Amino acid sequence: MFMRTRRRNGNPNGAHIATILPSRLVIRETRSLEVARAVTLPPELTTSTVTFLWSPSSNRVLVASADTLRVFSPIDHRFSATITSPTSGTTKPTYICFGGSDDEVCVFTEFGLKLTVFNLATSRAAEIPSPKLFTPATAAKGISHRPRSGNLALLTRSAGKDVISIHKPGSLEVIRSWIPETIDAQGLAWSPDGRWIAVLESAAQGHKVLIYTADGHLYKLWGGSAHIIEEDKDSDLGAGVKTIEWSQTGKHIAIGDHARIAWHPTITELLMIRCEGDENKGRAQLWDPSWEMPKIINFGTQVPEGKIIGKSIVRWLNIDHIFPSLFFSDTQDYILASLSRPEDAASLPWSDAEAGGMDINDQPEESPLNLVEPTEKRNFRRVKVDPLPDDGDSYMNMSEGSDQELDDTFHFLKSEEP
Repeated sequence: MFMRTRRRNGNPNGAHIATILPSRLVIRETRSLEVARAVTLPPELTTSTVTFLWSPSSNRVLVASADTLRVFSPIDHRFSATITSPTSGTTKPTYICFGGSDDEVCVFTEFGLKLTVFNLATSRAAEIPSPKLFTPATAAKGISHRPRSGNLALLTRSAGKDVISIHKPGSLEVIRSWIPETIDAQGLAWSPDGRWIAVLESAAQGHKVLIYTADGHLYKLWGGSAHIIEEDKDSDLGAGVKTIEWSQTGKHIAIGDHARIAWHPTITELLMIRCEGDENKGRAQLWDPSWEMPKIINFGTQVPEGKIIGKSIVRWLNIDHIFPSLFFSDTQDYILASLSRPEDAASLPWSDAEAGGMDINDQPEESPLNLVEPTEKRNFRRVKVDPLPDDGDSYMNMSEGSDQELDDTFHFLKSEEP
């Protein structure tokens, strides 16, 4: 299923999809694709958007430019928040995210001068100086909020040493801080159960991940592979850890070198892996312990003309459904994909949108996209894919200065059996 538009973002619980058009923000329900809310945006937000994201709870959606930040609710039409000049005009924001609650917004500034946390409920702001990681590519790795309690864990650097600080929700008062056993830490993350904090060392220092308790005591240190497999015997010669990802229960942690990884939000053993490089822009590797090897899905074969334009993202759709589902997007189209069989089309998560047999422009619909087939043991155990062509070409997106409003249309694509 595709929507041709400039920017779009699926919310974490899978209930809504937000889209930025040249003049407005449109929020649709995933099941019916009906518009839940439409908000007119000022030109500076639609033409110079630097941040567009949902809150972890899916109750807020944020749109920001360099000078203005707006927060909306997908269902409460009375809620709206505006922050002007979030960096006081002295510097530009480098990274923006939600905090420990829907009412907190975190803004990092250039040169790592400070982290500002805005409270939308009280209209107040608190500043924390010298966050270590502050660039668009690294800031998210240096900040983490404890599930349920909302305690902020922040990586800073003082006098040439790494420092981890734990802050009280709301007031951001420092509860505890310590110097970790690292030389150049490159990230931290609370476990989903709130018991542990994982800290990853710089890749230049080899493979090293440290696990701390919530009060700062070192519990365990992982120093690399045990080299059980012959192919792993030379792994220590390469670059160290690049990314870590906790499982939903907090009992497992995935450690990767140069790939993007994401556990399924409810199926604890199902892992998605994305690799770097233009040839992998539309590919997602799925892994389950019962499989002999990862299964590959190539979204590039499903987009119009097989061309992925600009940056692409692939995320799990966090919905309560028998079939795991994926959200794929580039700068022009997006796809909702279900790991199901063709005969299960009537029970797809977005089946309500297909019941009428017509799309939102009153055009006949085709059958939805089904990428994989399950086995009898578990609904996602087998994946059948077509041969994967090399797709290394890159294409430019339409001019940001164009005044033409993009078509807001959905259409369905039938998947051929391999």
